[in-house]
Amino acid sequence: MGVEGSGVGEPEGGGPVPGGEVIGVVGSVPSVNEDLIWRARAARAEAQVEELTARVQEIEGELEMTRREAGRTDQRRTLELELALAEAVDIETAALVGESVLGQMEEPDVHAAVAQMRRTKPFLFRAKKAPSALGARVSTAGASTILDELADEARVSGDRGALLKYLRARRSN
Repeated sequence: MGVEGSGVGEPEGGGPVPGGEVIGVVGSVPSVNEDLIWRARAARAEAQVEELTARVQEIEGELEMTRREAGRTDQRRTLELELALAEAVDIETAALVGESVLGQMEEPDVHAAVAQMRRTKPFLFRAKKAPSALGARVSTAGASTILDELADEARVSGDRGALLKYLRARRSN
């Protein structure tokens, strides 16, 4: 319906426009301007969606790269620990060789890599001493004081060799 007396939506002689309502009035068909505004908003929203999607993909890529790096760091730490326990002469050199061995494995296994290195590259590790008749049995008399001294030495020095010496002495008792 037309608005009376305004001249909008009314024929020249007055009265309602035949077959419709006035455009732009509440409850009527949206005007062209409103349609353009909504289209512009939709275009901006689609651009934002594309931008945010690209950003999410970028962050997911960074996350995956960080996870791979954390896995490599964890594997390196485990390798160095195993090499220390296996009495590697130079842990850094042995770790570089160990990473090469791990890279050649279908399924990387640090324990297997260190065992393989011990067999194929024994020069990287301290030689195992052959057991002697004198070292077969350690007297338990005074063993606790020896263990205490070895534990104190390992604690104070922080040396891995001292720690291993203490652990071996404790295991033999």
